[in-house]
Amino acid sequence: MRRLRALMVMVPLAALTTAGFCTPRGTAPEPDQCSTPAMTRGALTVEVGPYEYDQPFRAFVDGDQIAKVRGGQGGEMVAYRLRVSGADAPACLAQVATLSTESGQQLVRLDVPLTTYAEGAARTTRQTYLIFPGLAPVTGTKVRLAVEAGGTRVERLLTLVDFIVSDPLDLSLRD
Repeated sequence: MRRLRALMVMVPLAALTTAGFCTPRGTAPEPDQCSTPAMTRGALTVEVGPYEYDQPFRAFVDGDQIAKVRGGQGGEMVAYRLRVSGADAPACLAQVATLSTESGQQLVRLDVPLTTYAEGAARTTRQTYLIFPGLAPVTGTKVRLAVEAGGTRVERLLTLVDFIVSDPLDLSLRD
């Protein structure tokens, strides 16, 4: 009888404490979205870079690697960050990001305004995930990450790699 009472308490408690941690397969973690993107009046410099845990922003250059990360529900995704600078760098940035094959076949698209945060003289976003709707391309595939923001388009030709975690708290691609 005691075991039955314990189960009657533990099962609902377990359900309540894990609610919200799981997302359905095929959906990305929610972006750090904002609701009212600012209209920029001046020129903005926009850079796109990898998400590197606890590291300052670093811009991608053509030929860099971008890691596929497997989420808790089994979906594969890649993460990126943006850095904007200029006199009118907004706290809420309208942006459209696409990941395509080298030949131009679109794999993923994300069109949401992102919150930016002061980092030195510029503003950066937190990590944003582009989740593959089905199977991700194989490791070694060349992909083009393109971002349009603040009237600027930036593209980088990158190579997909599998992400291996040696330290679960270190999510970077550092050597």
